[in-house]
Formats: sequence, structure tokens, C-alpha cells
Amino acid sequence: MNKVIAIIPARYRSSRFPGKALADIFGKPMVYWVYTRVAKSQLLDQCVVATDDKRIVEACEQYNIPVIMTSEEHVNGTERVAEVARMKDADIIINVQGDEPLITPETVDVVVKALQDDPTLEYVQAAKRIEQLTDLVDATVVKIAVAQDGRALYLSRSPIPYPRATHGYAAYKHIGVYGYRAKFLFEFVAMGESPLEKIEGIEQLRALEYGRVLKIVEVQHDTVSIDTPADLERIKKEYAHEFINTVV
Repeated sequence: MNKVIAIIPARYRSSRFPGKALADIFGKPMVYWVYTRVAKSQLLDQCVVATDDKRIVEACEQYNIPVIMTSEEHVNGTERVAEVARMKDADIIINVQGDEPLITPETVDVVVKALQDDPTLEYVQAAKRIEQLTDLVDATVVKIAVAQDGRALYLSRSPIPYPRATHGYAAYKHIGVYGYRAKFLFEFVAMGESPLEKIEGIEQLRALEYGRVLKIVEVQHDTVSIDTPADLERIKKEYAHEFINTVV
């Protein structure tokens, strides 16, 4: 069986919410909640946090969370994940965004299993069917147009597909869990930013522009990405039960 490792990139210098990886959620930093949930996956051999800030290292060490210090030169989390992946002898790399404290181990397992079950896949993305109109029109929510065979056709901050016909309409939102074959991950990082990626600010478009296949797998659990202090207050108010009921 191929070795599987999950890497959680966590940086301190977020432009809209500096220090959000350490933001307090019911007495513990956000990175703690992300790691705790991801580490419950039954299909992982290892889970580790990747950061470029000593404050995050110290927080992880306080809770006995495996953490690796990485370069400060990385422009995004995927580059940080790739640096750690090069240190590990793993065939499958799972990138879990460090700002999604509501992520579930079941979501991680769906992505892992897709790669384990189909050796032809090299890049997999979790997605959730959109049920709220606010998500469809919110530019901070990345939407995905999905082909009948599960390939991503395009990702955008605009509502896609446009609901001109509503019969059978389905729209999907990006969930911050990605899976890669190690070889593809290193190739992806070496490609550099693509034009559409820069325009939309969506990294996955790089793969599509280079003609690679991004497989979309549907998951049942929704998440809320913490991009601003307002997002943090929202989850503490609306999702308190998710944290209070978590066995730690």
C-alpha cells in the first residue's frame, strides 16, 4: 500500500488576518483544531504541520503536534507542502488548508481513497454541492464546473455554471483538501503561476492550463474557511457545537 502523508501549511503573515493560524477557538489555536481533525483519518500514515514561523512551531510543540519549519520564500501553501514532501518517502500527499478548522477526517479519507482506488489519478480536489445562494454569489467561495466524468472544467470566483436553465442544476464549492501523487506535486510547483491562475487567484487553474486532469470528488461535510476575523466570529457563534463536542 502506498504511503500517505497529510501536510497542513500554516503561515503567520496572512494579509487579511495576520496570525490566524494561532487564532483562539474555544481555548486552543486554530492549527490545533485542523490537525486534530485531520489526524483522525484512518487512511493516513502521518500528519504534520508545515510553517515558516517560530510562533506556530511553539504552539504546535505545546500540543505535541508534529511540525516542520520551512523556508520563508514560498509564495503559497503548495510550495510549502512540496518542501516537506521532499523530506518524506510518501507516494500520496494530502494538502489540508490550515484555515479550515471544521474539516472532517471523512473528507480527508474521500480524497485519499480516490487516489488509492485509481492509479491513473494524479490530482484530486474535494468539493461540496452548493446549497446556499449566498455561497454561489460570494467571490470568496471558489466554484467548480464539473464534467460528467468528474473532471474539473474550470474554477472561478464567479457563479459557474450560470443557472440559465435550473432543471438538474448543480454547483459545487471548493473544499480545502487536495491530494497529489508526489511526482505530480513536484511538477506542479515547477510549472510556475499560469495566466488564469493569476487573474482568478485560484491555484488549481495552473493544472488545467497545462492540460493536466484535476479530479473532483464530492464530500458531504461543509466547511468555513477563516479568511477574516469576521469568519472566526461566525464559526464560534454558529458552529460552537462542532468544537465543544470534539473528542480531544
